[in-house]
Amino acid sequence: MITPREKIIRTTCALLERQGYHASGLNEIIQASGTPKGSLYHYFPGGKTEIAVEAVHSAAEATLRIIEDHLAGYDDPAEGIRSLLGEIARRVEDSGYAAGGPLMLVALETVNSSPAINQACRQAYQRIQQVFSVRLCNAGLSESQADSLALVCVAAIEGATLLSRTLHSAQPLHEAAVFLEHQIRLFLKSSNGG
Repeated sequence: MITPREKIIRTTCALLERQGYHASGLNEIIQASGTPKGSLYHYFPGGKTEIAVEAVHSAAEATLRIIEDHLAGYDDPAEGIRSLLGEIARRVEDSGYAAGGPLMLVALETVNSSPAINQACRQAYQRIQQVFSVRLCNAGLSESQADSLALVCVAAIEGATLLSRTLHSAQPLHEAAVFLEHQIRLFLKSSNGG
C-alpha cells in the first residue's frame, strides 16, 4: 500500500516533469495527491524545496531502473542505447509531448535559485551518466572514453527530449538515437583496434 509520503512524492514527480518547479504549487500537490495539508508538512517540514529534492531523488531512481533494465537486454551497448531512445520517444509521444525528461524542467528552473534542488539534480545526472559509463566500459572502452561518451549520451538524450517536447515531434529523439549508435560503434571499433 502506498503511504501518504509516497503519494506526495509521486505526485510531485509527475507535476515537476510536466510543468516544472515554479508552476507546481503546494496546494496543487496537496490536491493532486489527495493528502491532507497536515500530512505534507508532517512528512516535509522543509516545504516545497524538501519535497522537490525528494521528488528529484525518486525520479532519478526510476530513471536509473529504466535505463539499467533496458540496457540489460542488449549485448551491444550501441543497439541498447538506440533502442532506449526509441522507448523514450514512444513515452514522449504517448504523453502528448507533455512529459519526458523527468529532471529537465526542475533542473533548468532551479539551477541558480535553489542550491539544494540543484545539488539533487547534479547528483541525479551524475548517477545516470555513471550507468552509461559502466555499460560502455564493460563493452571495452577505457574509463575516460566511457565517461566522455556517457556524458554525450546524457546530453543528447536530454537535448533531444527537450526538442521533441517543444516541436511536438519524436524526430529529434530518433535522430539522436542514430547519431549515438553510430558514435558508440566508432568508439568501440577504435578501442578494439578496428
